[in-house]
Amino acid sequence: MSKGAILLRSGTLYDPASGRYGERADVVLLDGRVADPKEAPSVDREIDARGFLVTAAAMDPCAHMAVPGAWTLCAAGMIPDAFSLAERYAQRGYGHVHEPWAMPVSFRTVRGDWERIPALDRSIGLALPVYDLAIWVQQKDPDGARQALACLTNRLQGRGFFLPEPGIRYRLEVYKLKEKSPAEALRFFQEVLEGMPGPLVIPAAQMEKDHMPGLFPGVHLQRLASSSDLSPFDDVAHGHQGPLPFTFDLGLPWPDPGLAFTWTTPEGPLGPWCWDVGAPLLLQAVVTEPKDFRNEARILSWVTDRTIHQASLSCQHANLALIANWRGLVEAVVETWGVEGWFRLTRLNPARALGFQDRGHLKPGARANIALHPEPCDDTPADWADALSRCHRLFIGGRTVYRDDRGLDPSRPGRFWPQPAESAHHADLAFLEDGMSLRARTIERFAGPWKGDVLC
Repeated sequence: MSKGAILLRSGTLYDPASGRYGERADVVLLDGRVADPKEAPSVDREIDARGFLVTAAAMDPCAHMAVPGAWTLCAAGMIPDAFSLAERYAQRGYGHVHEPWAMPVSFRTVRGDWERIPALDRSIGLALPVYDLAIWVQQKDPDGARQALACLTNRLQGRGFFLPEPGIRYRLEVYKLKEKSPAEALRFFQEVLEGMPGPLVIPAAQMEKDHMPGLFPGVHLQRLASSSDLSPFDDVAHGHQGPLPFTFDLGLPWPDPGLAFTWTTPEGPLGPWCWDVGAPLLLQAVVTEPKDFRNEARILSWVTDRTIHQASLSCQHANLALIANWRGLVEAVVETWGVEGWFRLTRLNPARALGFQDRGHLKPGARANIALHPEPCDDTPADWADALSRCHRLFIGGRTVYRDDRGLDPSRPGRFWPQPAESAHHADLAFLEDGMSLRARTIERFAGPWKGDVLC
């Protein structure tokens, strides 16, 4: 084994990707990756992992911390600072956080906020309302749309796209696309996004029955538990054989008070802070009452043994680090969906949903984002909750960034995940600056100072 290799000796593996649950084995970390121990004749450093669970680090696929509106809440002390946020995640065994959306005009600022979070890996999705792409939809030109998106993602280092209005709410009024059904519009995006990393994120609450035929692998439905009507999803689940044609995160209410984020008009209680999204809106934080998701029969019945393979764990109240009663959450999830369900919901499934093939698992070649937890005293939900609420050691890229006896190491940088470089021309971004739509005119007001820096 080459210099710098680390051997985690005799830990207890929990890895849903390989079906290894409770197996005692060695794990080798080499050059920031998981390596095959059989191909390692020597080690540079050995860590005794006996008595500890060895798992891939968990991932939060739907964290909202660095978006317009949330900044006011940070200033008001309702959201912790970047170091405290990262330390909370690390204490719970989380190594990667994903902000599902940021506008092109605010992307640099959002990225700057995420860069202040030490140690953890981070990624950001690009918010792209349909009417930014209406010209290509009308011309039936998926190649043109793909080139523009490739340019944006390469320049902004975004991963995936958040589509707040997938040809649904304003399809007739704004897009003037009467000839296209919502399902047809989604199929257009399937062709546009083919081969691009990251998901097409759509708010689950906006999905209706006639949208379902357009769903395809690569669509990720955000915060399914917030949907008031699950019947459209029932129809898909009951009539589909094999894996569902989409992934989703739950956005469950947790068994403790939390922050619920809602959009409101400028007359709301936060006063003058506005974010221009075509109309002035404010992000309002409301403290919620304790509510145990185990009383939500509609969600428990929907997330069956088959759909648990599609689901990721996310918080309805901004992000998982804000949950006060973390132990209660872990116990509730393990009691409801089992230990395997916990590791799927927090590791493998969010990695797959975000298009990361090299994380969420411990197979050779995976990025060495690894969490060590103490083994539970007994095989009960309460004992598992004790174990999974305390991360003993967290590795990011094979380097220790957190230890329970030392805390988080702020000198260890995390990593963003840029897209492969592709040739791009300024013309690819013309749709952001030519006044084609309300959104384009909004972007045009902010894009000027960034010419030659971010957008072109």
